[in-house]
Amino acid sequence: MIHIDRNRDFFYFVALSIAMAVVAAVVIRRGLAPLHALATRIAAIDLNTIDQHFSAAGQPTETLPFIEAVNKAFERVNEGVARERRFAANSAHELRTPLTILRSRVETLDESVVKHELDRDVRRMQTIVEQLLVLAQMKERNYSESQPIDLNRLVLAIVTDYAPIAIDNRKNIEFDTPPHSIMAREHEWAVECILTNLIENAIRAEPVGGTVVVRLEKDATIDVVDHGGGVAPADRDMVFEPFWRREEMSPGSGLGLSIVKELVQLSGGRIYIADTPGGGATFRVIFAAE
Repeated sequence: MIHIDRNRDFFYFVALSIAMAVVAAVVIRRGLAPLHALATRIAAIDLNTIDQHFSAAGQPTETLPFIEAVNKAFERVNEGVARERRFAANSAHELRTPLTILRSRVETLDESVVKHELDRDVRRMQTIVEQLLVLAQMKERNYSESQPIDLNRLVLAIVTDYAPIAIDNRKNIEFDTPPHSIMAREHEWAVECILTNLIENAIRAEPVGGTVVVRLEKDATIDVVDHGGGVAPADRDMVFEPFWRREEMSPGSGLGLSIVKELVQLSGGRIYIADTPGGGATFRVIFAAE
């Protein structure tokens, strides 16, 4: 009888231990759930969302010093990023005037190879300055107040503006679109900046006599297609880095695609690069259809 009672007590003890372990696991899991949610939010932060502040409401008391330290760290990083943007904007503003003066002086020179080279270099510096300003000012824009825009109308206007530039370079550009309107909820200035940079790149890449194709799909997807050298898979992330260029002497500022990617991300869209059938690169931008 004593042996049976001891066995029963042992089984009760084991069952109670298991029950307590399960209850403890549930309590710990529930207690750590807010911390897991906080960790997920922190992991998702990038330079475009670094100005967040994390609330201590609902968090375990032991984690409050950690949350306060994280908030202060992000405040310091955010201040540093803002300081860098202000420096870039101020520097670009200061460079605008002397570059304008320099360009006007170059235009007074007698026609020569040197004059054309100087003019090209000054134009490139002006492009870099203007694009630095765009990069510095993008964060100041309000991206929450987007409006429905007619992509057919906007893209057609941009392609029409670039037709003379393509012709001057002995190339062509065409616009392929469905017959009905394609609406998207975006900022018109952002879409225009994205497309102008992509089209300029495509015209530079397109061989003489070739045709750049700008294609608008019914799901608010825009393809900018060239038939040039293409972009190697290993380079497809790097091309969006500031000042990255495949060749040191290649034209362009090295900032255009960086601006494109940041604008696409800020507007909630996506961009990627594919191969053009037969050779070349296709830059595909996916906007949010209305």
